[in-house]
Amino acid sequence: MSVSTKKSRASKGSESSKDDGIRQTVPSFHRSHSVKKSDARRLRRLSAPHVESFDYFLDVGLSRGVSDIPSCELDLVDISSPESRG
Repeated sequence: MSVSTKKSRASKGSESSKDDGIRQTVPSFHRSHSVKKSDARRLRRLSAPHVESFDYFLDVGLSRGVSDIPSCELDLVDISSPESRG
């Protein structure tokens, strides 16, 4: 998604604003911005598939993936120990 911006028509003698005269044409979700309920619903609806798939991964997918790894037994030897050399 691209964010388009438009220059505001501030006169040359006016003070520059925080954003240097650039006005956003899409809603901002910074902490200082109060979010409209309709914008929050749209964002929640947009992100729902991502959140649901991650929840599924944590609830079901991760345990299934780990259970699919074949078990194996390792015999570890301490090579710095004199008993293991020979």
